[in-house]
Order: sequence, then C-alpha cells, then structure tokens
Amino acid sequence: MNAAYQRCLTMSRLGRSLDEQGRLDEAEKMYRQVINELNKLEQDYDVRRLAGLVQTDLGVLLIKKRDYHGAKQAYSTAFAICEEQGDKRQRAVVLDHLGRLALEQKQLLKAEKYYEESLKEYNMLNEPKNQAIVLNELGLVYYYTKQWDKTEHACRKSAELSERLGDDEKKGDSWQCLGMICISTGRKQEAEKWLLKAIDAFKKSGNMAKEMKTMLILGELYI
Repeated sequence: MNAAYQRCLTMSRLGRSLDEQGRLDEAEKMYRQVINELNKLEQDYDVRRLAGLVQTDLGVLLIKKRDYHGAKQAYSTAFAICEEQGDKRQRAVVLDHLGRLALEQKQLLKAEKYYEESLKEYNMLNEPKNQAIVLNELGLVYYYTKQWDKTEHACRKSAELSERLGDDEKKGDSWQCLGMICISTGRKQEAEKWLLKAIDAFKKSGNMAKEMKTMLILGELYI
C-alpha cells in the first residue's frame, strides 16, 4: 500500500476515535478530509472499499447529530460501493444502518424492508451475532407496527442465538422485547417472566441503564 493510502487509513481510525470520544464535529471534519483525500487517489479496490467504510462511519455520526439527510447520502454512497464491489458483508452492514436511520425517522415500512434485507445477507453469511442484533431490531419494528406474531418470532429467534453465543446484553434485549409483546397481547404473567429474565441478563452484562428501563416496564405491569 502506498503512503497516501496508509495516511487515509490512519486518519479514518482517528476519526472513529474522535467519534467514540463524543467529539463529533472534529470527527466529521476528519471523515470528510479522508473522503476528499481518497478521491484524489487511484480508484482501486482497496481505496474504494475504504471510502465505503468511511462513508458508513460518517453516516453513523450524522445520525447522532440528527442530520438525517446527510446520513442518507453517506449510506447511499457506501451502499453503491458495496454493490460495485460485490461485498455481501458490507452490504448487510449498510442495510442494517439504513434500517436504523429509517426507524429513527419513524419510517417503519422502510425500516422493515432494510432490516429484512440485512438479515437475509447475514443468514447467508452465517453470522449469528449480527443475525441476533438485526432480528431484535426487526422485532421492534414489527412491535411498532403491531405485527405481534412476527415480533414474537423475531425476538425468540434473537434470544435463541444470543443464548448460544452467551451474550447477556443481547439476551436481555430479546427478553425485554418478548416481555413487551406479552404485555401488548394481554399475557401479563408471561410478560413478568421475560422481564425478570431481561433484568437479570442486563445486571450480568453491567448495563445499568437497560436494567433500570426494564424495571420501570415491570413496575408499570404491577400498577
């Protein structure tokens, strides 16, 4: 790899570090600088792939800044690069992010479509961790659109995969979702069982915010 590409790679990692520190304006400036630098290089496979990855990171950052139009532009560019390179895995990643963007904007039918396409890719790639994540997100979309059977199926499948992986936080997410669907369908006793399991899983994972949120849902069940 030439020095210019390596510099762009280092800058992209710095952008992500700034993003993780919450220094969003600095991170955005860095990502855009990387994209400009990459555009000046010979557009070979590695350069194009890095451009797609940086556009994806930029999209994630712009959602945090509530710049949904900018995020959509970044994801659309990243998706075009995935298609051009036949990169199935990155295609699944970008579709997942597009689903989150649509969900953030309450565009539920679009979110459902993107998540279902992302899940299809992850199923073919046999990536259980990402399958579990997308299934849980898809379960939430089904929940918001009152597709109860689909919600329950997605959350149960997500919980099953998370249990197999030993991921306490993801198990908690799925069990919380199952508790909510049971509440919505009048199964309070079953809801209590799932919510208590979710609280225990969040406690083990150390995610106090999710533990407290689930406890509040459980508390409302007793009112």
